[in-house]
Amino acid sequence: MRILHTSDWHIGQKLYGQDRYEEFEYMLDEMIGVIEENKVELLLISGDIFDVPSPSNRAQELYYNFIKRLLNTCCRHTIVTGGNHDSISTLNAPKEVLKMVNVTTIGGVTESLSDMIVRVLDKDGQHVLNVAAIPYLRDKDVRKSVAGQDASDSEKSVKNGLVQFYDTIEALLHDDTKPCIGMGHLFAHGATTSDSERDINIGNLGAVNANEFPQSFDYTALGHIHKPQVIGKNEMIRYSGSPLPLSFSERKDQKSVVLLNLVNEKLTIEEIIPLHPARKLVKFKGTFAELQKALLQYESKSNLVDWAEVEIVEEEHSPQLRMDFEAFMSESTFQVEVLKYRFSVKKGKGDTGDFFQQNKLLEDLKPQEVFEKRLANVPAEEHEEYKESFNELLKEMNEAKNEDQ
Repeated sequence: MRILHTSDWHIGQKLYGQDRYEEFEYMLDEMIGVIEENKVELLLISGDIFDVPSPSNRAQELYYNFIKRLLNTCCRHTIVTGGNHDSISTLNAPKEVLKMVNVTTIGGVTESLSDMIVRVLDKDGQHVLNVAAIPYLRDKDVRKSVAGQDASDSEKSVKNGLVQFYDTIEALLHDDTKPCIGMGHLFAHGATTSDSERDINIGNLGAVNANEFPQSFDYTALGHIHKPQVIGKNEMIRYSGSPLPLSFSERKDQKSVVLLNLVNEKLTIEEIIPLHPARKLVKFKGTFAELQKALLQYESKSNLVDWAEVEIVEEEHSPQLRMDFEAFMSESTFQVEVLKYRFSVKKGKGDTGDFFQQNKLLEDLKPQEVFEKRLANVPAEEHEEYKESFNELLKEMNEAKNEDQ
């Protein structure tokens, strides 16, 4: 039985306000092609199907059309778990209908934990595999607040709660000798992050070590981190990564999915299959003269127009330089669309490089970015305490928002 591990689709995500629906269509087409070409029978999606808790009608249409197309492939079973970007209620709403076409949806922790253990049957109807379909675990799933608990104790509480939750799921399988895949949507210690992951860049609250995942998991299919990678040098604990670059910091990542094979009750990784997004995200940095040449000479080989982020570096900030560059942008034709550009200087005032086109409004900034700017005014010895407290508040705020929606 061939099994495909993917995660972090983030359908509906926008980049600098630009819709990406065409890219998601190409991505889903490629996913169907990978499934058909490799005769995949089980598809695992480890969280963050959508980018926001209340996805647009177009985003939902893309997802459910993909599910419909799966019915005409060799894929006989799909297991979907919720991520931190997903609304539990939105994912779970059609779960009973989807169950009729062998799509198991676990949007959040179930009332009976045993419901998260999915028995997978082969084409002959024989039970051959168990999947511990564990979604993103929210604070209420793993920890109860304790009055007077400091930031350090709070972090330990989250981590211990995560580990204990996985151990509890493992205990439900103690009498079953079938191979087991564990799914998860969390931050594992040592993972390399990008700019687009939410709530994990400050403090790494509750990071789990590779050796703390259940030993009975023959493979651990992780989501939440967008860069494909192995955790703890263990090839069988992996982030599949997102199928699309979700920020310019991911522009150099080779996006991929993980193909596994189950033969004679043994799970192995058969191949890391590279994906080919419909457009590239590229970045240009240099002097005005260097950028003029680079932009005019750029040749795109993508299905869609590539998107660029540009940084103009000069000796000192000059209003005339901005006018010259804007004139160049409006009068020239490129094979790349510049989504945003900024100026940075090598010396003098303004060398923080925050002179953004479109004036980078507060709504363009992530909470972490605003916090880090304010943190610069705090004594360095107090940074860690502030970071831990901020991370706690942000986590609680996002969870409350998700629950409301």
